[in-house]
Amino acid sequence: MALIQKIREKSGLVMFTMALAIVSFIAMLMTQDSNRTWGSYSNTSTVASVAGKELDIRQMEKTAELMYGQKGSDLNIRNSFFNSFVESALVGKEAEKIGLGVGKDELLDLEFGPAPSSVITNNQALMQDPKQLGEIQKAIASNTLPAQGKEYWSEIENQVIKDRLQTKLNTLVAKGIYSPSWLVDEGYKELTQPIDFEYVKVPFDRIDDKDAPITDADYAAYLAENKARFTADEELRSMEYVTFDVIPTLADSMKLFTTINDLKNGLRTAVNDSSYATSHNGGVTPQYSDKNAQGLSQAIKDSLFNAPVGTVIGPYVDAKAYWLAKLVDRKNAPDSVKSRHILIQGQGGAKIADSLKAILVANPAMWDSLNAKFSGDPGAKSKGGDLGYQAQGMFVPEFNDMIFYKAKQGDFNTVNTQFGTHIIQVTGVKAGKSEPRIKLALIREAILPSAATDKAASAAADDLLINSKNIEELRKNAQAKGLTVQPSQNFRANDMQLGAFGAAEGVRQIMRWAFEAKAGERCKNTFSLREAGDAYNSRYVVGALKNIVPKGLPTVATLKEQLTPYVKNRKKGEVLKAKINATDLPSLAAQFNAKVDTAKGVTFNATMVPNLGSESKLIGAAFTTEVNQLTKAVIGESGVLVAKVTDKRTITDSPVDKNVLRQQMVGQMKGQVRGFLLRSLKKNATITDNRSKFF
Repeated sequence: MALIQKIREKSGLVMFTMALAIVSFIAMLMTQDSNRTWGSYSNTSTVASVAGKELDIRQMEKTAELMYGQKGSDLNIRNSFFNSFVESALVGKEAEKIGLGVGKDELLDLEFGPAPSSVITNNQALMQDPKQLGEIQKAIASNTLPAQGKEYWSEIENQVIKDRLQTKLNTLVAKGIYSPSWLVDEGYKELTQPIDFEYVKVPFDRIDDKDAPITDADYAAYLAENKARFTADEELRSMEYVTFDVIPTLADSMKLFTTINDLKNGLRTAVNDSSYATSHNGGVTPQYSDKNAQGLSQAIKDSLFNAPVGTVIGPYVDAKAYWLAKLVDRKNAPDSVKSRHILIQGQGGAKIADSLKAILVANPAMWDSLNAKFSGDPGAKSKGGDLGYQAQGMFVPEFNDMIFYKAKQGDFNTVNTQFGTHIIQVTGVKAGKSEPRIKLALIREAILPSAATDKAASAAADDLLINSKNIEELRKNAQAKGLTVQPSQNFRANDMQLGAFGAAEGVRQIMRWAFEAKAGERCKNTFSLREAGDAYNSRYVVGALKNIVPKGLPTVATLKEQLTPYVKNRKKGEVLKAKINATDLPSLAAQFNAKVDTAKGVTFNATMVPNLGSESKLIGAAFTTEVNQLTKAVIGESGVLVAKVTDKRTITDSPVDKNVLRQQMVGQMKGQVRGFLLRSLKKNATITDNRSKFF
């Protein structure tokens, strides 16, 4: 990838550092302390076992840190490693059964050939500089790859092999997929034989709850008829909880307001705005901003764009903090600038750039030859260093400020950035509106709860915890204190988010406890949660385990609360259906204070009825009813429905071609092979999943 593209990306520094790390391998240093863990190890170190293979937590930790550095402890990465291990084991076992493998020459081609594996091409760190692949290949061939490099590349090879074997399995299955003519004919009919119908929907709320009492037999019957809908692949649990939010009090807020307000005069009179702001938890914006700049507070937009330079506003509130803002400078800038550059990298780059600049000032015609010989940006180098017209913010701040605010068109200038020293010449300017842009000095004081506020919330949570021995007492005591007990949705042992808590720090601790507790049991300790980016606990939680839904088809008892709305609607539907005696739609609408609606051009494979929603039973009933006849009353998703078919037709000039349709049907099924094949392998395998015991 051309270096200038990296310059334009705000995240370029991170990716560039990763690329250098792959080249050298030495930069990928890691702490391999065998005593450090990702969680409290139980009596086993096995995270997972499947198909005769085991994933050890220590090896998983070591590999993840090797591949991702400090990010190796991220929960998403842990789960990715688990899934990759399971898939590799299952794919490997299946491939071995039928004699599939990946040969040595095939593997080398997938790693270093002209069309490498997607594992290679999707690796952003490797693809930042494709030349790295050649260097890695040479190091492997000469056996000079460092130990950590060997471990890193071994993991890459494992992923390449797994991906290749999976592709071969998918291809074998896909080759066997065929759409018979009768299936294509039926699909063609579904697309070319639409119908029109009128309908009346009688909502379930036309019947009062007391007029449709439900019994245990109703629950059992509904569950028996909807096994697939409620059968769980994993054990599910739910809880009830009370939260104690840690919110800054008025006293907390006023104290922080006073703290930042006391800095206002100092910021106003500061000789060095950057130094003063930096020393008080702030700084100067890296580049000039217009009114459309992302993240710019409305207070700044309203006050500083037309104010005198040196004006200070605030304290104002924005993004959970008090702010002071000083207008450091204002300049008008063109809409876009065309420039070219020569990038000098390496030790002594600044001196070389100064020498080249002096040559160019004396002889501008030397640009092309100097660019060809010295520039370290291959992408721009091939175009004479030309970067084209670019708008504000497309380059790193130093480069951006030079071409938009400092450099005169035609002059040669030098500027240092994280990528080296650039010799820059502005070659074109598009003035446009030339709107003002401002540079700011900002000081921030986060609005945080005080230690006393945090302690009060924690103490209130602990008090409820101590006095509530189980879920019944939790409900009773919370009600007495005027607190709200909230139910959670069902969650699995390895879920990363929990309802309103999202993925807050501490959520995994709640889930781990829930899968160790018994139904009705209260948590042993108060849980503290912290939102991403916050430096303080945002809430305390006291909970009790409400329900355990075992893997497979649950009993009515464990699912009763979830089933109730469905069973209730079904019972009301039966009562409504028995009351319907109209022989035409207007009479039916009058009987239940409803209305007659129309649906046109509905095909058999439609998933939705216009203005009604998902009502597949009504569509099925309409297609089996003659024109000008009423369907039987159907208990649908939103009420009891009756339709009158007004037209059935066949589109004779349909643009649908049967051969194309066959290809589409086969293509769609082949496209689903990868997902369904893995799902099938997992369903038929015995997988031991111990993730929740470790993290």
